[in-house]
Amino acid sequence: MSELVQLVQQQNIMIQTLTRKVDELTILVMKNKVDDTWVSEDVAAEMLGYKSPRSLRNNVVEAKHPFSLIEFRHTNGRNYQYNRKSILKFKEKTSTMS
Repeated sequence: MSELVQLVQQQNIMIQTLTRKVDELTILVMKNKVDDTWVSEDVAAEMLGYKSPRSLRNNVVEAKHPFSLIEFRHTNGRNYQYNRKSILKFKEKTSTMS
């Protein structure tokens, strides 16, 4: 009978370990999905500390270095959207530049 109890305990430990791993993988997958989203010009400007979204747009569209790292797209010819992941990479790279 004690062998059966030990086997059940081992299986419980394995189940808990697998559950933790699945949770970690889910977080990893969801993080990538969140980072691949496109944000509005206002949100992008706020993320980068710009008071005026137009200033950000001018730097990005003119591809001034290091703003060329930021991916953008037109939604209807007037509105711009920026890739959240590229903004985070830009912030990371420029924070190490001095």
